[in-house]
Amino acid sequence: HDGELSRLVGSSENRDSILESATALRVSATWEVVGEQVTTRRDGLVSQATWLMNLDEGIQFALLLDFFPASLGKRGSAFAIGEQLEAELAFYPARQPLRAVIAERKSNSGQDNTANGERDWPAAPVQPLDTYRDALRLAPWISELPLLLPSGRIGHAGSACWWQSQDRTLTLPIAGTPAKHIASIPSNKTVALWDGMRLTLLSAQSDWGRLSYAE
Repeated sequence: HDGELSRLVGSSENRDSILESATALRVSATWEVVGEQVTTRRDGLVSQATWLMNLDEGIQFALLLDFFPASLGKRGSAFAIGEQLEAELAFYPARQPLRAVIAERKSNSGQDNTANGERDWPAAPVQPLDTYRDALRLAPWISELPLLLPSGRIGHAGSACWWQSQDRTLTLPIAGTPAKHIASIPSNKTVALWDGMRLTLLSAQSDWGRLSYAE
């Protein structure tokens, strides 16, 4: 039985089965909330996706995915963009582990390395798209993957928008149109989802602090 493929066609292990699994991959680290996406599905359920980035070693990103009936109305977020938490995550079995649940949330250790008490983001890879290509080799059915992009800025002409690295060696089209007051700010690093054709911007680190591209 391949749990990862079963998830693609609609069935999925429940949260408790992941927490009770002796073989589930577990990663303890400092995680930062770098994005949230809320979408209403055709079956009447609302999908709430929370994206986390690992500020330590190991798996770089994690996805917390919750569902609730649309009839319950808008539900508040459990986390704020930019929030950092010490936690152990248990990952769903996958060739490219991404979806996870929080197994244990710990109190902050106080071992912060920045003046304002926030942990800094890790270094961005020189070739960020290599991460996506490597993931596709492991799991060709992956539709999108979070990436950590180096310093860059957003450009636009008419209705078209794109992200371009500071050294201009990488230019990627953006899905949607970021708010003008944010799009004009250069970013030191950016977290975005890449589907092979377009970026969905989540958040960025700039000289003025964290930026959220959430609508």
